[in-house]
Amino acid sequence: MIVDFRFGLTVIFSLGLLSLTSSLSAGEVLEDVVERRFPLDPSGTFSLRTGDGAVEIYGTDSGEVKIVAT
Repeated sequence: MIVDFRFGLTVIFSLGLLSLTSSLSAGEVLEDVVERRFPLDPSGTFSLRTGDGAVEIYGTDSGEVKIVAT
């Protein structure tokens, strides 16, 4: 009877561990990153429209606009 009890505990523990690891992989967040660069004169302007998410703008002395969407 002791052997059967230990076997049962091993099976239950294994199934619990398996369900934990499968739920961790199912909860992974997949992220797609898109990066684009466009030339822009110092006196130029640009327009950006977003339907979802935040926009952060940083100034630089380069002659281009770099847009990174995550």
